[in-house]
Amino acid sequence: MAQFLRILLSLLLGAVSILSYILRGYSHDLPDSRQLTNYEPSPSVTSPLVFTLVTAACEYTTEKRVVTPLAVLPLQFPKAFLSLQ
Repeated sequence: MAQFLRILLSLLLGAVSILSYILRGYSHDLPDSRQLTNYEPSPSVTSPLVFTLVTAACEYTTEKRVVTPLAVLPLQFPKAFLSLQ
């Protein structure tokens, strides 16, 4: 029984070590939480408020985005976009 607990504790410690190493690797370039509380998005992008695919209700900010129906795009485009995500 003691050997089982020792093995279980070793596995748990190893899992925690691996998890902390992974989290440290992914979180080293994240912004500080104090920066996030004062975050204001860049006004350089325009996103239309769309009621339908035909009519845009209004636009805000400065950069123009165009809504393109999926039927117009090549068949490989949605798969390529998803593979980038």
